[in-house]
Amino acid sequence: MSYLRISARLALLGSLGLGGCVEDTSDIGQDVEAVVALPCAVTLTMDPPAGATAGTPVHLSATASGAGCPSDLRYRFTATLTDGSGVAIGPANIVSASVAAPTGWGTAPEATWITESALDGSYTIEARARDTGAVLVGKTSSSFSLARSPSCTGVAFAPPATATVGATLVLAPSGACQGFVSEHRFRIRPSRGTWDTVSNWGSASSYTWNTTGLAPGTYEIDYKVRRDFESVYVRGWQAVVELR
Repeated sequence: MSYLRISARLALLGSLGLGGCVEDTSDIGQDVEAVVALPCAVTLTMDPPAGATAGTPVHLSATASGAGCPSDLRYRFTATLTDGSGVAIGPANIVSASVAAPTGWGTAPEATWITESALDGSYTIEARARDTGAVLVGKTSSSFSLARSPSCTGVAFAPPATATVGATLVLAPSGACQGFVSEHRFRIRPSRGTWDTVSNWGSASSYTWNTTGLAPGTYEIDYKVRRDFESVYVRGWQAVVELR
């Protein structure tokens, strides 16, 4: 059973035969004092479920059920930072086109939060449901963390300085970048030669280099990591290996 705190200035609609429902006044910022039971139990599902890097779309869906819960409902989702600043996720980002602008209420029980310009921090994601008469019948909320700054400060790339021709070297960074899903690329060339992309952008974070048949000499290795499918955030390392 959900509960809603309402202002003492609001009249309880239960006396009018509307049970535990109350008029949804969340858009006009009423003070909160009394507690009233709501007939719908609302469940909120988030994907990703608890946190993401800013720029990642967050898919939200809600279900409402319970004895006395209406079948024809309108839904709205909001994200509120812990400092109290909040904004309705919609109507532009509601998945369904059936949205009554500008409140963000719509018939689809789902939404997508576009986080590209959102601030870092801890958020409360709330899902509300109301009936066709604008009466709030249920709500729920979950916590969500949003991080904007990716970091590769703990990553190092240091293959052995020397190796014997014919050796097999596993080229891999120590540590991993944080705050984003990464792709990796490895290139190798003889000193001042032409780069050979031995492992192009992909999820593989290591490359096994078989030096059999190579001429002795100095080889340069270029390793880069980027946020998946984009070139906005790229970090790179280079190393030199002498084959003897």
